[in-house]
This record gives sequence, structure tokens and C-alpha cells, in this order.
Amino acid sequence: MNEGHREQNPAGALQEGSNEYRQEPKHKVEMISFWVWPLFWFVCLLWSELLIRFSVQAPWGLGLLYIVFFAGAAALLLSLFLALARERLRRVLAFVFLVVLFFVYLSQFTYYRFFSTYYSFFSLVRGGQVTEFAEDVGKEFLRSFPYVLLFGLPLLLYILVLQKKLPQSKTSWKLRVVLALSMVAMQLLAIGFLQVQKDQVNSAYSLYYRKIQPNEAVNQLGLLTSMRLDFARTFLGRELLEELPGPSVPSQLTVIPSSSVTSSSDSQTIPTVPRETTITTAPTSAAASTPTPIPTPAPNILPIDFVDLLDRESDSGILQLHSYFAEQPPTQKNAHTGQFEGYNLILVTAEAFSHYAVDPDLTPTLYKMQQEGFQFQNFYNPVWGVSTLDGEYVALTGLLPKAGVWSMLRSANNSLPFTMGRQFQALGVDTKAYHNHTYTYYQRDQSHPNLGYDYKGIGNGLDVRKTWPESDLEMMQKTVDEYINQERFHTYYLTISGHMNYSYNGNFIASKNRDLVKHLPYAEPAQAYLACQIEFDRAMEYLLLRLEEAGVAEKTLLVISADHYPYGLEKRDLDELAGHEVEENFELYRSSLLIYAKGMTPEVVEKPVSSLDILPTISNLLDLPFDSRLLSGTDIFSDSAPLVIFNNRSFITDIGRYNARTKEFTLTPGASAPEDYAAQVSQMIEYKFTAAARILDKDYYRRVLPPS
Repeated sequence: MNEGHREQNPAGALQEGSNEYRQEPKHKVEMISFWVWPLFWFVCLLWSELLIRFSVQAPWGLGLLYIVFFAGAAALLLSLFLALARERLRRVLAFVFLVVLFFVYLSQFTYYRFFSTYYSFFSLVRGGQVTEFAEDVGKEFLRSFPYVLLFGLPLLLYILVLQKKLPQSKTSWKLRVVLALSMVAMQLLAIGFLQVQKDQVNSAYSLYYRKIQPNEAVNQLGLLTSMRLDFARTFLGRELLEELPGPSVPSQLTVIPSSSVTSSSDSQTIPTVPRETTITTAPTSAAASTPTPIPTPAPNILPIDFVDLLDRESDSGILQLHSYFAEQPPTQKNAHTGQFEGYNLILVTAEAFSHYAVDPDLTPTLYKMQQEGFQFQNFYNPVWGVSTLDGEYVALTGLLPKAGVWSMLRSANNSLPFTMGRQFQALGVDTKAYHNHTYTYYQRDQSHPNLGYDYKGIGNGLDVRKTWPESDLEMMQKTVDEYINQERFHTYYLTISGHMNYSYNGNFIASKNRDLVKHLPYAEPAQAYLACQIEFDRAMEYLLLRLEEAGVAEKTLLVISADHYPYGLEKRDLDELAGHEVEENFELYRSSLLIYAKGMTPEVVEKPVSSLDILPTISNLLDLPFDSRLLSGTDIFSDSAPLVIFNNRSFITDIGRYNARTKEFTLTPGASAPEDYAAQVSQMIEYKFTAAARILDKDYYRRVLPPS
């Protein structure tokens, strides 16, 4: 009777067997918690990483595998944090984590869409681009609203559905240990797979341990891992640069003294770019074919005693630089050496200028300068990590910028003897620089005086109307009288009229010149871009007129290049201007370099060149003393093999072009190359980046060329 009653009484059965029946559900719930949270975070992270990859059209290669492993390790870490928290805090912490992840991924996505690169912690701390162009970034945010919803999907699902359904029960210490060990194992597994590429150039291994290359790191390692590495390098000093090649003791060195032209062929050197074909300059007229006397063969170097420097140096990084530069082949003086010796120099970094802006009807002055000067058929202007500032740094210093920092600002206390400002100062010439926007933006008030200039912008002496953007023409009208009547001068301009956003609503310059472009068969963004460049053309027209009136036009060299391609235009707008679909790894960065002086003989230059080559080329044209071994670029008119370097480590030579994203090397028609040619050049490029970074970090020029 009692037994029958007990069998029919659920309460009695529960009470009698309470320990047995309660233990099993508790164990199951705990196991569910153990697996559900890591799986939830893994899906959230992988979803966000895949959205980033899809938005930039990154290749679906081995990098995806690394992203899966690193996302798995991060998911286990987040799960461990929640497992260590009290049950009541878990929902709050999970919400906070999701909000942070949403903001990080969306902000990086928006920043990339606007600036064609990801922001670093260095830039984040200083504000920079985002604070100055917050309105434009906001417009880009609105245009990308579908992605806002996609990046916010994990957060929305958590708030609306999963918040109350995900397990919140206490996790035992045993399972917490399992989570921690699983996280370590997943991280070690990811790092272990990196070792497979340890000896490869441009590999995920080098990105993880050595290179600071944000865009490629995101493609191969994922955004979260890239930001973690950037944080460690920025704030914790965890940075290991590529080792430079070369002997470590003076007796093994082949030193190039100032009077020598050649170096030993059996010394250890970085592989130079082998050439099977040579692309040279070609005249455009009969007058241009008149041979110019070639100077006595001599290298463009300074009398630096590297053997003595090595004897007196103890810093291993400096020792490597000494060995490296002592063995670099210098460029030679050539037929263009001193072509403009004694000339004045006006150097211009023109905002978003490109070959699309050179037109006989819309921009007749720029067209005139192109047709009557050097005509560079294959000039490239790569985008680096800090857009305009890095574009300036490359053109003004002849050095590759260091990723993850503002190289221009970092150089503010360094010795920079090869900049045009410093070289003209050494001649006793007055040097001035102007920027028709906020003078402190990017902290140029610190960097540009160190380039060798009396620097003025809006706020410290340049009085132009505060519109957006400001007028280049007005800047010329307000500044030319400050230097044009001097016996000799050098002036640097950084323009702003060509700045995005390219629309008639919100862009003063585009609206001002709208009637001059509204007839063109382009959409508004392309029209607005050209309208902005018309203002720059008018500024150049005014400048040439004033030079003519002052009687110095025939003794003044003008050099114009852009900071970057017009990335404020959508790809479809660039295609529209080009008249065809623009190839995105090489052609996207093709641009215009203008080197012009009144009365010069026009000349076509077909050699592939880039903005890195501007500084040594000007130095050679003016016959200024410089050391070609200590720069990242080379004199365009030298017989050195051409090398165009892109930020993602793609390159162009006269032998062919290497696409670092697809790992494909394409030969130039009629050329041949050894099987390991692409790897050799890629390794040489890595050395160039490392050397330039160390020049910046170690203030290397001050060590080898003490200020006189």
C-alpha cells in the first residue's frame, strides 16, 4: 500500500531521490553552459571577421584558417571571463562585450571605407583624421548603413532572443580550468600553424612576429588579432623588426668610399633587382634628342666612413644599419645631374591630385606643365597607413613610412638632412611652407619646421577664408609675395582644395566651380572631384603668372605630386573617370607627377617610378649633395633598376609585377626572370621597410651625418 502510494506520488519520489535526480540535471546544465558560450562567442567573432573580409574583398586563402583559430581562442577567453563572473553579472558583461565588439568592427570598417586603411592605436589616441573629418566619416557611416545592421546582428540577437536563453548558472572550477586550457591550446595551435610559413616572405608568420602592416595583417590574421598586436607594439613596446643582412664585423665589409664607383661582387648584399629589359626615357621632339653631356661617372654618396662607425658603435640595431648601407649600390650621376642647378624650387603636395585631373580644357595649366615638362607614363602613388601624412612623408623624405605610427610626427626631433628644406637651408636659402588648413592638424606645427621650413597654416599666419575645403588659389594670392622677390627661394605647398567629400552640397570648392563641370557626362561625385581640381589649376596658373612677372619663371623648378589617389571617390566613379574598370592592386595607384620649368625640353619617361623616387630625383636634378644609399627611393634618371613598392608588398619592376594579395608574378612581355625572382625582390623590399623604420626610430642620420 505504502509502496504503491509512493510510486504514484511524484513529490515523494522527488523527495526520496532528490540527490540522485538533482545532480544529473545540474551536471547537464553545466556542460551545456560550457559549450554554448564558447560557441556563441566564436560565431559572433567569425561573423564579424568574415564581414570585414567580404567588404574589402580579401582573398579566401590560408588567412581564413588562422582567423578561425584565433577567433576560437578569443571566444574561449571571453567565455572564461564570463565563467569567472557571478551569475548576475554575466548578462551585463556579455552585453558590454558585444557592444565593444560592435563598435570596434564597425568603426574599423567605416574608417577603412573612408581612408582605405585601418586605424591604429597610435592614431586613435591622437584623434587625427576622425576628429577633423567627423562629418565626412559620419556620411560614410550612413552610406554603409546595411553593414551597420549586419555588424549589429549578434548584439540584436542577444538582446531580443538569447539574453534569457543562454545558460547563466555557476560554472565549476573544474570546467573553468578546462576553458583556460582549451584557450591556451587553441592559441598554441594557431601559432603552431604560423610556423609553417616561418621562412616565407610576406607571410602570416612575419606579420604576427615582425611586420607592422595593418591591411595585410587583417587579411591574414583577422582584425581582432591585428589590433591586439598593434596594442602590444604601441603601448608595451613589443616590436621585433626584420633582421637586416650583411656582415657583422668590419673586416667582412666592402665599403664604398666617396671616390669609388664600384663595390665588390663577392660581398654579402641584398639581392639587387635583376634586369633583362631596360625601360628608358624617350624624347618627344627633335630638340629633345640632342645629347646632354654626361658627367664624369661618380656615385651620389657622401664621405661616410662606415668602418670607423662600426668600430665605435655598440647598438646592435645601428650596427646592422651601418653594415646594410655600406653595401648598398649607390646611384650614379647621369645626363640629368645638375640640369636645374641653381634654380629656385617650388614643391607641391596636392590633395588627391591624379592624372584624371589633367585635361587641356578643364585644367589647362596643369596640362601645359605636363606636356612641356617630364611626362611620366608609369608613375605610382601608393597609399600608406596614414593617408595624407604618410604621402607627404614619402615625398619629402624619400623614406618608406613606418606602419602603426605617424612617421612624420615621429621624425619631428630627428635629423633630416636630405629634405629639400634642409638642403636649401644648407645653401643659405630662405625656405617657407604653407598649408591652407589648420596648421596643427596631424601636429604639423611640430614636424614641418623640422623639415627645414618657416611653416604657416590657418591659425599661425596664413589668413585665408575658412571654408570647407579652403581655396588653393587664395593661398597662392596670400603667400607668393613673401618669397618671390628673393635672390633664391624654396617653397613648399600642401594644398586642400581637392579634398573630399565630392559633392555640391557641403564642398565649397566643388560648388564654386560647378558650372565648369556640369556639362560633363559623369555622376556628381566625379564632376565634383574635377571641380575641386580646377581650383588647384587656377592656383598654379596664378603662380606661373607671378613667376613670369618677377622674371624668375625660367629659373624656377616646379614639382607637383599627390598625397594619395582620390580615394574619396567610389570605385564606380573612378571607373567612370578612367573610361574603363580600374584594376585595384596596381592601376588604382597610378597617378601624375609633374616636374616642370619654363623653357625645358619635354621628355617622356616610361620607366616605372613612384613617389619614393621624388626626393632623390630632385636632388640629382639640382645637383645637391646627397647619399643615395641612405634613401628608400632612387633617382629616376639613374641607371638603377626600377622598383615600385606598394604598401601590401606588391611591386613593379621592368621585369614584371608581383601581386602580394594573389601571390602571382606576371612577366613583362619579352622579359625573363629566374624562378625565385619574386622572392628575392620581396625580401629586398622587407629590408627596405626595416631600414627605413630603424632610420626613424634610431635617428640614424644624426649618427652618420652630424649637423654641421
